[in-house]
Amino acid sequence: MAICLVLIALHLVPNLDFSDLSFLGIKPGFDPDRARKIIVWVLWVLWAYHAFLFFIYYAPRDFKDWKFDLLRSN
Repeated sequence: MAICLVLIALHLVPNLDFSDLSFLGIKPGFDPDRARKIIVWVLWVLWAYHAFLFFIYYAPRDFKDWKFDLLRSN
């Protein structure tokens, strides 16, 4: 959820300068537009990783619990 809030903030405030930002020890470059694109892309990749990882982990477990509750209620 925190990644989503950061992405929303980045899309609402398009004039932020990321050229001096260091992300995992790597500077995205001197061009502010390129640096912004890199940071936003990395955040979208992190969001997708977490979303799909949690889906893959919780979906079978939730299905198993749902099926167990359904069979128990009969």
